[in-house]
Amino acid sequence: MSSISRSEFKYQIQHIDPIDFEEFVADVWSHRGWKTSLTSASHDRGIDVIATWNGVISRKEAIQVKRYQSEKVGSREVQTYGSIPYQEPDVDTVIIVTSSSFSQPAQKIADDLNVKTINGDDLYQIVRENSLSSIVATHLELDNRSENATEIGTSNNTHSAQSGISNSASLPEENRRESTIQHTTSTQTDSIELPKLPEDETMGKVFLLIGVLLLVSVPTLLILIFGTAI
Repeated sequence: MSSISRSEFKYQIQHIDPIDFEEFVADVWSHRGWKTSLTSASHDRGIDVIATWNGVISRKEAIQVKRYQSEKVGSREVQTYGSIPYQEPDVDTVIIVTSSSFSQPAQKIADDLNVKTINGDDLYQIVRENSLSSIVATHLELDNRSENATEIGTSNNTHSAQSGISNSASLPEENRRESTIQHTTSTQTDSIELPKLPEDETMGKVFLLIGVLLLVSVPTLLILIFGTAI
């Protein structure tokens, strides 16, 4: 299956509609020779797909499909579906298929209850080994997200740049010049830090100035006083 990578496959099944994912899983089993049917949501007993094998030895599998993105299938869910054989005596195997993965406790409980688990990597391997790329192409949207992301990013940047140019160009000539001057002044003010004198140095200079004034003014005042008296 060279048309889609493992990571792309997992991304697609994690973002597909849950009902579509159930149909995808049913088609995977059907193309492997099983007769499959989707159950009604109101009567499924936790079963999404019933798969039967009509061969020398007939088998019936009850498949629960969990379309998760990052959330893992937990212990409680595994315990719930592990009781299906007691509710459906003709079920030979219970399978839980998820687009994500299983927690370690959930996997341990599944092993104890003989519940088969299939995560996103396992499902990819099944599709690959059985050459089911046509099923993938039918159900999943094969796109190149990285290219789309680049285009969107470029488009947004271009739009922002054009938006700025367009807004500036729509102003009258005088307003454009004023806007440019204000922008330049604001930028320069934000980027230039004016030096500040230390407080101690400033106070020292004040006291020195006062002392000089006293030295000059006191003798002059005394001369004026005594000179007048004489």
